[in-house]
Amino acid sequence: KLAVEGLAMHAVRDLVPAEEGGRGTVYALAGVPVVSGFIVAVVITWLGGPVPRTMRAGARRIVVVAAIAVVGGGVFGIVAHALGAGEVVTWWLLAAAVLQVCAMTTLALESVFGVMGIGAASALFVLTAAPLLRLTHPLLLPEPWATLTPWLPHGASLEMATGEAYFGGSDLRPMLVLAVWGAL
Repeated sequence: KLAVEGLAMHAVRDLVPAEEGGRGTVYALAGVPVVSGFIVAVVITWLGGPVPRTMRAGARRIVVVAAIAVVGGGVFGIVAHALGAGEVVTWWLLAAAVLQVCAMTTLALESVFGVMGIGAASALFVLTAAPLLRLTHPLLLPEPWATLTPWLPHGASLEMATGEAYFGGSDLRPMLVLAVWGAL
């Protein structure tokens, strides 16, 4: 997917560029569902507290997050398609899955650590994604980022987004990463 030009300079160029918008658009499309999921969890916490008081309240949180993921993913899919990044359904599924995983992981961390779980989720989703804000391919990041990033939700999101925008589809690995995070 990437070629290195000049080993001393480590310059990278995409062999198959995105149809429109370039690398920044694809990275933004990968990051928006991550941030959206985190924000959804924070709003739910703000409205109902960090830990649901009953099983019914916990189940309601899951249903609310799922509904927001489906609707938000649909809107996201339409926007991504309008930007020329690929098919609506693919982006819808990507955004819904990533939003759901990030929101539920944040809520799970809050259930374990209370409100401090938001800090743990922030570290997981925001601080670990900081190197990607430079629009650098994860494999070209310094260690431990190059090893860690593909196994985190934002790394799986980026891999799925670049696969869809550049090649019209993604590998199975990022979907499995999201499935594991969702199960956890």
